[in-house]
Amino acid sequence: MIQKSVKKLQSKEIIQKNTDSAFIMIIGFGGVKATHLCSFRSLMYNNKIFCRTYKNSIIKISTSLPESFSSMLKGNNLFLFIKPSIDISTASKVVYQAVKDYGIQIKSLFSVESKVVKGEQYIKELATLPTKHELLISLTSTILKPISLLLETLSSPSTSILQKIEQITQKGNE
Repeated sequence: MIQKSVKKLQSKEIIQKNTDSAFIMIIGFGGVKATHLCSFRSLMYNNKIFCRTYKNSIIKISTSLPESFSSMLKGNNLFLFIKPSIDISTASKVVYQAVKDYGIQIKSLFSVESKVVKGEQYIKELATLPTKHELLISLTSTILKPISLLLETLSSPSTSILQKIEQITQKGNE
């Protein structure tokens, strides 16, 4: 049985992580090999996702989670605290791939700000979305495409420009 002082320390830590996080994800790891769990934790650490195991009763006491989230606190759970600086799509991709690799079960995702609880299907959908970085690259290439074509045309010799103009006028006459 956990001593009261240890419970208080864990409770303070949970409250701090809860207020610093944008999302909290519950992962069930019952029946998972210890080596897989260790690899999963390392992967989360490398992706700056805080990963911790707490007693379910301490989580219920120290957080203001909705009843739908608290009801999932059964069995062996791992809690992932995702900070606002981490793109949720990126975190979902990492978690979802690890779930497939290690046989770990996603139970729920909780948005701290909006107090909304989502299930495993929502996390799968988030994992298929492009990350913020991928979207920025796509947007940049879309914006730069017309400019690069214009620069290519302007940098070509003047004969090429005349040939292009003739081609355009011939198409217009047809």
